[in-house]
Amino acid sequence: MRVFLIVLLLTLGLILALWLIRQQGQGRLESNLIAREKAMVELTKVNLTSLEKIVLNFLSQEGRLPSNLDELRRSRLLVAPAVDAWGREIRLELSGETGFRLISSGPDGQFGTIDDITLSHEL
Repeated sequence: MRVFLIVLLLTLGLILALWLIRQQGQGRLESNLIAREKAMVELTKVNLTSLEKIVLNFLSQEGRLPSNLDELRRSRLLVAPAVDAWGREIRLELSGETGFRLISSGPDGQFGTIDDITLSHEL
């Protein structure tokens, strides 16, 4: 009977140890996923800032804002794809004659949601 109790306690201890190791690994995985998401958002913000400079360069050369990103490509000011960190197309929206917004659909990939990443510029 004693041997059975010892084996049972050792088995329970092993199960508990494995469970704790698994939980600790999931915590690290969650932390890594959160850190990755933050890095993707920051990279997208850098992409938006770079694209803002290209739009302003177009404005200084043409005296007006581009109507869309294709116009920037045709002008050869934009040579790389205008994408966010997730590889999705960035949108250019004009706000009157003096302003524009650059918008990424953010982590969820859907425009018009709370996680959209936007850079607004008013002249």
